[in-house]
Amino acid sequence: MDLSKGFVEYEGKTIRITPMLEQYLYWKEKYRDYLLFFRMGDFYELFFDDARTASRELDIALTSRDQERAVPMAGVPLWSCESYLERLVRRGYRIAICDQVEESDGRNLVRREVTRIVTPGTFSPEGGTYEGAVLVLDFVEESTVLLVVYSNTGELKLGEVPVSAISPCVAAYDGLDVVVKEGQQALIPPSLKRVEGRCEVVLPRGAFESPSPSVHVEGLGPDSDRARKALGALRRYLEEVNLRPVQLPQRAQILAEGSFLRLDEDTLSHLQVLDKNGLLGVMDRCATRPGRRKLRDWMSRPSTDLDQINDRHEAIERLVRDRALLLRIRRSLARLKGNDFQASTSRLAAGSASPRDLCNVRGLLRVVPELLDLASALSDLEVLGDLPSREGILKPLEELERGLNEEIETPLGEGGVIRRGYDRELDELRMIGETSKAWLEEFVRRERERTGIKGLRVSYNKVFGYYVEVGRASASKLPDYYERKQTLSSSERFTTRELKEFEERMETAELHLGRREKLVFSRLCEEVKGYGVDLERASELASTLDVLSSLAELALERGYSRPRMTWEDRLSFKDLRHPVLDVLMDRPFVPNDVEMDESKRILIITGPNMAGKSTYLRMTALACIMAQSGSFVPAKEAVVGVLDAIYTRIGARDDILRDMSTFMMEMKETAKMIQGATSRSLLLLDEVGRGTSTYDGMSIAWALIEHLAQRERPPKTMFATHYHELSEIAQRTSCVHNLSALVEERGDGIRFLYKIAPGVSRRSYGIEVARMAGLPEAIVRRATEILRELEAGALWFDRGRTEGIKAAGTQLPLFDVELDALVYKIASLDPDNTTPLKALQIIYELKEMAVGLLSRRGR
Repeated sequence: MDLSKGFVEYEGKTIRITPMLEQYLYWKEKYRDYLLFFRMGDFYELFFDDARTASRELDIALTSRDQERAVPMAGVPLWSCESYLERLVRRGYRIAICDQVEESDGRNLVRREVTRIVTPGTFSPEGGTYEGAVLVLDFVEESTVLLVVYSNTGELKLGEVPVSAISPCVAAYDGLDVVVKEGQQALIPPSLKRVEGRCEVVLPRGAFESPSPSVHVEGLGPDSDRARKALGALRRYLEEVNLRPVQLPQRAQILAEGSFLRLDEDTLSHLQVLDKNGLLGVMDRCATRPGRRKLRDWMSRPSTDLDQINDRHEAIERLVRDRALLLRIRRSLARLKGNDFQASTSRLAAGSASPRDLCNVRGLLRVVPELLDLASALSDLEVLGDLPSREGILKPLEELERGLNEEIETPLGEGGVIRRGYDRELDELRMIGETSKAWLEEFVRRERERTGIKGLRVSYNKVFGYYVEVGRASASKLPDYYERKQTLSSSERFTTRELKEFEERMETAELHLGRREKLVFSRLCEEVKGYGVDLERASELASTLDVLSSLAELALERGYSRPRMTWEDRLSFKDLRHPVLDVLMDRPFVPNDVEMDESKRILIITGPNMAGKSTYLRMTALACIMAQSGSFVPAKEAVVGVLDAIYTRIGARDDILRDMSTFMMEMKETAKMIQGATSRSLLLLDEVGRGTSTYDGMSIAWALIEHLAQRERPPKTMFATHYHELSEIAQRTSCVHNLSALVEERGDGIRFLYKIAPGVSRRSYGIEVARMAGLPEAIVRRATEILRELEAGALWFDRGRTEGIKAAGTQLPLFDVELDALVYKIASLDPDNTTPLKALQIIYELKEMAVGLLSRRGR
């Protein structure tokens, strides 16, 4: 905006520029793409379009400062600002915080500067559950990307991976800053664009040309130079956001292609791997947030490194065997409950630690010496990584114990953070404040004696400072050296030269106290920060022991067993249970065996709905994920050949945003898994083909199984279906085997046994299931009649006309024939290829048929 003329135009109105508004517009011009939170007293205010956005997104009042209401305005209280910021970043907004950087003298405009930038990926609130990450994407080609993930807890991961692997790597985060090179915006995958808490940042190509030398990226081979340059881009972006130099972690976790089990976005969703009420929810026994974070990471990216998996299993087995050790570890970790030491350590390293962060770090350091002793039983295993040195723990702990108060109840700068005896100058400044109460009591005593006014008292507020207050009737008794400051309805307020001098001394002392405490705190942070490597290792030790002991506790509680991991091409589970249903069901879960090997590559599972086919598929995949994550599994025995990927085609759903029907989504997902699957992949296909006509669906399913079976080494495939005709493939192909969900037929219906056994189910029992579901008995009886006639070939359909002819040749009642016509019209609809306008037309036609039917029946 051009401010030189002293006014601006906004929404057709001419607005005069006040000094405050000029200051606001100056900073808004610098941060055009951000919502500007402008500090005014105890509020952050937003103006113009920012105010409208905040009012809409935060559900706060939209007001105005001027009578003409030309400048929209909205504000949030200073004390609750963080909660509003979180709501905004979860919606993908970036915010610039413009603070007052000097005390107001009541006469001149307060100087303000942008002191903090908040984005979805870098927002790091104290407490709460929000987790964000910065993603740097440098596309090597259309299907491959150099990915750098830097979380707001300080974790750094990078590697060259397929574009499809991005989603699993970032599934755990609530918000993302997606940073790309100029010209590569179009390559950002749709899965990232669907993340609501996302902002995209485009950096010039030159930002990707300055390598960051500080991070150890061993293991990337020839791409290490490119990785260092991507880290350079990350560092540049973080410094722009943090408004200061940034030190990245010294080591990065390598995301090497093939180093983890591929679980794409659909698989994680279909299997509810990370859901609160899914696998993660029932497995999580962690005592700390960093432990919970690591467990989620292990489960979203299970390992394919046999040594690493066995290392985790061995650690859990030792803890299961030594329950006394397990109990001691759990008790030690319980002392860290509610302590997000990982985030606090990260903020300390970044130079943005608060007093609470230092308290969290101290809490961690108090526990680590004991954890080091307890971890000695696992010290020969790689799973614990590099351990911190005792000196690197005890030295910073000693400094924190000496310098930091045990309980911190006041903000930094008010004298309650730094422990007494740590800094002499700070203690002297505190003494001035502490003696002020005694001075005021003595002043009041003296003045009451001098004036004879027993009701005389001294008070304080931010507007008038310290003042003497007396009743209006007593005001005339005051000596001449009392200066009147304010007259109220029942009292009057005065000051004296002595009281003014005291107030000046107090203001000076408070100002010096605040500055001194902040300086001492900053020095304490730097002192502790010098042990950064050991702090990082201590955090890693505590979180890893938390996960391992949590999984050991789970194994004992639920009766899990250690799987034998192998490179053999085999999956074998004895009495396998579904890990989630086994916990949540109010009756015992019926276990099943699973056996797949070189001769059993494809399993076709037939049977009715609700008989356990889908559960059988899901629990097999979940057990494999658990095993490769490092957990024991809910089975008596298990042999797991390491998988490289799990693909799922489970459940029906439309994708309205991408204009895809259920059937189109089904075919897209099926095509993706066929293209990506190897002989070490596990494919789960549930009712593929049901989204179209019977014969179309059966033909597609048959051709799909044949295609997979004809590979030299087919992927392990579990195919649940209603099409019992598909079982014929097993008669022609040796690697295909039939299984069926067992059902017990009784006189009054059926009973599901929930057992999967070799064989074929020739009936779908759909009508019996409908009866069990509560469908009206009249409909069930009619469905039974129609089924008999269909099976006898007596009921046939011709081009949308329904003519029902009973086997005996007698015509069905007219109402039944017309009802069949209505039913057939509905059954013959093709929702996948029906536009909204056409659907509306069909609804009117169906209503017309139904109204005519009822009128002819006399209703």
